Amino acid sequence: MASVNETPQYKIIYMSSHNGLVLFRGITSSFFNRTGHIGVASLKKFFMHAAMVAFGDGYFDRTKIDTDSTRAFLVSQGMRMSLQLYSDIAHLSSSNLLVEVRAAAVGRTSMTNLYILSCADTKIELARCVTTLVCTSVDSRRPTPLPKWFTEKYKSVTDTNLDILKDGVKTSREFRHVPQDCFRIEIKTRYSDTDFNDHVNQSEYIQFCLESATGATRSGYYRHFTSDILWYPVLESDIIHLGESRACEMLTIYTWQDKTNIQIIHFSIHNKSSSKCVAVATIKFDTGSLRPQANSSL
Repeated sequence: MASVNETPQYKIIYMSSHNGLVLFRGITSSFFNRTGHIGVASLKKFFMHAAMVAFGDGYFDRTKIDTDSTRAFLVSQGMRMSLQLYSDIAHLSSSNLLVEVRAAAVGRTSMTNLYILSCADTKIELARCVTTLVCTSVDSRRPTPLPKWFTEKYKSVTDTNLDILKDGVKTSREFRHVPQDCFRIEIKTRYSDTDFNDHVNQSEYIQFCLESATGATRSGYYRHFTSDILWYPVLESDIIHLGESRACEMLTIYTWQDKTNIQIIHFSIHNKSSSKCVAVATIKFDTGSLRPQANSSL
């Protein structure tokens, strides 16, 4: 297994402005959580790493969008994970992993990208991720139109793989309004949670959700889920970012279980100082525990 400080090595197989392939030589141990498996929060960071590799090599003209006055901020992300992702960590650590990147859609102020993670030798899909970014003014933090050359270049881009978000779990802005019987915890954000935009990085919010879910399971709040929540594989994860938070701010994370499907857990994250909801999320867990580990078919 790779050391905790090692950075996953990658190779650009093919890259254009519309799509590309990035080959990673395994996943390092820094991406594994306390159960010894790759967690959904780490997977978000892995996809973010793949995106930065692709952007740096000219994919989607991202480096031309981020300027002194405008930045592309992530506003939503949906991930779908296969149980194969959790089956054999030793194999996963040493396997070549392929990330396919695709430009999926372009709007007036937004752009959507699709990332598909698979095992390079078996071609088995392990996970996929859809992100939507909005071109935003650095000063006003308000959406701003994408450059005309950008929308003209990508106006014909569409991708039927976006259908993965039309079925199954989707989170909702309505979850800003939380039920009275929800479980809640408070978390103080750290300087290490922030990024170069001087706000808490988007990948940290799903970790806040898992912290509240862990507290809920240990308190006996959820039905069916009674041990550490990380032992239950995440099958689907959706998050919408509605605002920002910064270092040393108190966040209240509310969580509750779906009334009709015990696998589905909802989250609403609120900034105490501003009394505003900064993110809503929905996670679908598998009902089976990772103990004992399943046999690998990678």
